[in-house]
Amino acid sequence: ALSFLGRCVFEGVGAEPDPELALNWLRPAAAMDDPNAQLLLAIAYAYGKGVASDPDEAQRLFRLAASQDHIEANYEWAKFLEQQLHNRSARIRATELYDVAARHGHLKSQLRLGQLFREAEVDARTPADASGDPENPGPRKKLVYKHSHSPNLVCALQYFSMAAEQGHVESQFELGQMYAQ
Repeated sequence: ALSFLGRCVFEGVGAEPDPELALNWLRPAAAMDDPNAQLLLAIAYAYGKGVASDPDEAQRLFRLAASQDHIEANYEWAKFLEQQLHNRSARIRATELYDVAARHGHLKSQLRLGQLFREAEVDARTPADASGDPENPGPRKKLVYKHSHSPNLVCALQYFSMAAEQGHVESQFELGQMYAQ
């Protein structure tokens, strides 16, 4: 109940958003290991909503929520890493987090992975000990990510297709753009 009330106040359901007031409900809920509260608190600390920005505390809370299989926490954590930490290791970690969420059907993660592969931000390879075709990595295999200098259009197409098949309009657009080229 604390988490739900905190979310309503944080997001402004039925009233104006008040992230600072929402913290009164989210902190105790997060302390009781509620992954929804941990995620909202992580967002608050990540972007300074109702509290001073604290990237370390944000990452700690993202990690706690994600460790409880909160798929949206993986996506939000990845987005935070991309936006706040502009280095290769953060980009690779973000890609891994997007991949976790994408494997659970998270549409925005599938879209973002398609974009990262298309934009040559990352590439993937199958680990040497994995079964399957190492020449044809794709979203259904466990991948190891690395920084890239050239696009991987095969992987981009696969991720856009995964989301497009579920009706995600932006992914359908991206897929259409790829076919048009």
